Amino acid sequence: MPFIEHMRWYHVFAFLWVTQFILACQDVTIAGAVAQWYFTRNKKLLGWPILTSMKRLFRYHLGSVAFGSLLIAIVKFIRVIFKYLEKRLSGTTNQFCSFCLKCCQCCLWCFEKFLKFLSRNAYIEIGELGLAEL
Repeated sequence: MPFIEHMRWYHVFAFLWVTQFILACQDVTIAGAVAQWYFTRNKKLLGWPILTSMKRLFRYHLGSVAFGSLLIAIVKFIRVIFKYLEKRLSGTTNQFCSFCLKCCQCCLWCFEKFLKFLSRNAYIEIGELGLAEL
């Protein structure tokens, strides 16, 4: 059943991407609502800052959020593949392969953290200023 095997990987990637997309939408929405509240002089005229921020997100910035979440999902997916390979090779006595896989996983973990940091700050800028950063 190779088709089923491929569909499993597809669903894993889709899960990672959707998860990152939802978290990114949350970051942009919160940043936009906080910026709108902070920069409004008369708080009585504020209205619904969260809904306004969500509307701005879905109307203007959905592509930036999707692209940033795609980058993070790709790196996470590669990490999942390396973890799968490590599990499959755990019964062998080849220490060199195990060492190389662990080094690659460590480098990918660091790169993922860097991408998350960069993307989150870009999402905050998008939410505050309404600029497309990614």
